[in-house]
Amino acid sequence: MATIIEVAKRAGVAPSVVSRLLNADPTLRIRPQTAKRIHGAVAVLGYQPNAAGRALRSSKAAAVGLILPDVTNPVFAESLRGAETEAAELGYVVLLGRTDDLKTQGGSYRRLIGERRIDGVLVQVSNLLSDSAMSMLIDSRVPTVLINSRIRGFVGSVVINDEEAAYLATRHLIDLGHRDIGMLAGPRGLYTSRQRQIGFQRALRDAGLRVSASRIISGSYDVHTGHVGMEKMLGTRPRPTAVFVTTISAAVGALAAARAAGVKVPLDLSVIGLHDFWFAEHTAPPLTTVQTPQFELGVRAMRALADRIGGSEPVDLTVNDPPARLVIRGSTAPPR
Repeated sequence: MATIIEVAKRAGVAPSVVSRLLNADPTLRIRPQTAKRIHGAVAVLGYQPNAAGRALRSSKAAAVGLILPDVTNPVFAESLRGAETEAAELGYVVLLGRTDDLKTQGGSYRRLIGERRIDGVLVQVSNLLSDSAMSMLIDSRVPTVLINSRIRGFVGSVVINDEEAAYLATRHLIDLGHRDIGMLAGPRGLYTSRQRQIGFQRALRDAGLRVSASRIISGSYDVHTGHVGMEKMLGTRPRPTAVFVTTISAAVGALAAARAAGVKVPLDLSVIGLHDFWFAEHTAPPLTTVQTPQFELGVRAMRALADRIGGSEPVDLTVNDPPARLVIRGSTAPPR
């Protein structure tokens, strides 16, 4: 099915112009030949307006907020790309902010919400987002959808299947012959961290292997934490033969720590990371990963927010298409 972006490209205009024309925006000033070119592109491509877009276009501000813990994190960047792509399809803009913006009374999002300058908010919950900040969002009655996050008492989230992705990663190590496997986990109490740990432990139990709390080191989802966590893991005796790192950024730090300690990957230690990004092919060695549908997560979250703005009841959704996929590279091998 054609998208509004493809129509705009064929007609040589911006997606917002296509959206405004097709929705009979009375404020739009456009040349007749340009309008004819747009309608021609619609006919040739067979474009059908998105139903969620019609709901979103009934809003007043024509803008939504997206709050992420770390805009530089490649995993969040993929979700952002998906959300922005769908927003362009709907003809609206995304205002980007960080979780830190909600921690102070003067945060920009508090002002935007208070002044009703955004129609809804997408939020990636992190350990930095306080209960009071989340309560502020809920109490504001601005339509809110959580991205890959779930919190008790709140309905309206879009998540990926982190448990199955973690299971797939751990199962790969088990199938290679590893029996002593460590895990560099995320922050304690965070939804994604809990789900990944459940998948890790389930894979071990299904293989008849012992689940040891000492083999799970909690931290954050950044390069530095991955480096520190791997240093701790390498200091245990006996040392595990493989480690599952629950995000790709931390996995990069883990590889660097192993290299600094003189531990050869994968000869002495296999390492697998969750999520996939272009630089995984260029680490030393290239990193084996489990690819998850981060782009699709952003797309579905934006659609869910459009439905909420249009008056639909909130629901919790899980993105399973495409499913998590193992990408085997050079950082995993059978134990010697």
